[in-house]
Amino acid sequence: MLRFKLWRLQNRLTQGQAAQRLGIGESTLALLESGRLRPSPAQIEQLRPTFGEQTGSLFEPVQEHV
Repeated sequence: MLRFKLWRLQNRLTQGQAAQRLGIGESTLALLESGRLRPSPAQIEQLRPTFGEQTGSLFEPVQEHV
C-alpha cells in the first residue's frame, strides 16, 4: 500500500471525499493510490499545500499490518 492511500484511510475519508479535499478527480486519486499512475510534477505541487514536505514520500510503499 502506498502512503498516499494510508493517509486517506487514517483520515477515514472515502475516495470521493479525499479527491474533493485535494482538488483532484476521483479516478485520478484511485489511479494514484493503486500505483498505476505516477504523479506529475504539477500534481505533486497541487498536493503540497496539504502534505507539505512529506509530499514526495507519499508514493512510497508502506508495510501493511495484518
